[in-house]
Amino acid sequence: MKHPSAGLAITKARRLVHAVRKSAMANEEMTKRCGKTLMRLMARYSAARRLRARVSHAALHSLRRSRGNVPGARRNAVRFKGSRGGSR
Repeated sequence: MKHPSAGLAITKARRLVHAVRKSAMANEEMTKRCGKTLMRLMARYSAARRLRARVSHAALHSLRRSRGNVPGARRNAVRFKGSRGGSR
């Protein structure tokens, strides 16, 4: 059984993905802001995990971009809270 707050976050992320998928302008804006596009996941067991990872990465990138401190082209520049020195 999943935690209730995780279920709420997943539901909100799914609604956001659904809205962006339907809107070509929203999809272009997301690609322009964070260089990511939505992809279709066939495996149900990994869909929620990948959705969480992509949404959190896009949110962090958007936040850093709005503050003006986007790391260069390094993909591993985003550190997640709780990681033990390594970056994901």
